[in-house]
Amino acid sequence: VSDSVADIYRRLAESGERVDRGVREATSALVAAERNERGHEALEAALLRLEGDVREAEVRARETVDRAIRESLESTNQRMQADIAEMKDRAASTSEDLQRATELMKRHDLDTIWESIAQLAARLAELQCDMDGIRQVSGMSRGVEPEQGR
Repeated sequence: VSDSVADIYRRLAESGERVDRGVREATSALVAAERNERGHEALEAALLRLEGDVREAEVRARETVDRAIRESLESTNQRMQADIAEMKDRAASTSEDLQRATELMKRHDLDTIWESIAQLAARLAELQCDMDGIRQVSGMSRGVEPEQGR
């Protein structure tokens, strides 16, 4: 892009030089016109060349600016496409990581495991109390003293 801008300035400078040269020629032709009859023809020719140079300079300037803009847009578009592709890759990777983490948490939810262990321990304690109660009742019916310390 900086080369294109430099090219624009160079071409504008060249066009400016042509315009200046045309003005000088027109001025010279005007002076000549005052000196002789052919001056009018020389002035018209110089003006025609000047108008042609101005049109040519405008065309070149437009072409150069258009090319610089097109190159800048293409470069920006390429960078944006690369950034989008990179973001898609990151999003896919992040999504996969999140899915794996979610599945792992479902399989290994520590709170759920500890809750299950606590429920099993409570149930075991209930069963043990029931068993102790059965032993006491069974022992009483046979005339055996209940065990102490349990």
